[in-house]
Amino acid sequence: ITQLRTGRIALNSFLHRIGAADSPLCSRCRAPETVDHYLLHCTRYNAQRATLRARLKRPLNSLHALLSRKQGILATVQYVRDTKRLA
Repeated sequence: ITQLRTGRIALNSFLHRIGAADSPLCSRCRAPETVDHYLLHCTRYNAQRATLRARLKRPLNSLHALLSRKQGILATVQYVRDTKRLA
């Protein structure tokens, strides 16, 4: 969760900044692969995001809600597991 909060995580935007990825872009969407993109927008994870939304019983419109409240944190941890993107 700390890595998601700070953006220092194995997503292309950060990896590119430290020279560990050729591009900062998401391979699916061609948008910068940031935490915001990964959690809220990437089309690759629409199914997992629908499950996340159902767990929270509200729209996903804020990283703050996902990463600062207990219910959001627990649901986000499961989303990360479900996507297998950061495994």
